[in-house]
Amino acid sequence: MAASSKHYGDLIVWIESIINSCDNLSQLRAVDKLIDSFGEYLDRTTKMDVFERSDIIRDLRLKHNSKEYNFYERKFGSSK
Repeated sequence: MAASSKHYGDLIVWIESIINSCDNLSQLRAVDKLIDSFGEYLDRTTKMDVFERSDIIRDLRLKHNSKEYNFYERKFGSSK
């Protein structure tokens, strides 16, 4: 599955869909690298200020971390 657009807004939606489709930990690790690469892409190709870029990357990381947490919760059960 490849992104069909290079506009960073479309790429954000594409990365979010990849996060949502992850079924195992190795896929989540690959998405982590994808988020890093996307941050570098934003630095190279946009004149976005550091705060806006940080907000975008933070939001993607939060979605990634939430998915990862849910994966571990399903695998090992709730700690309650």
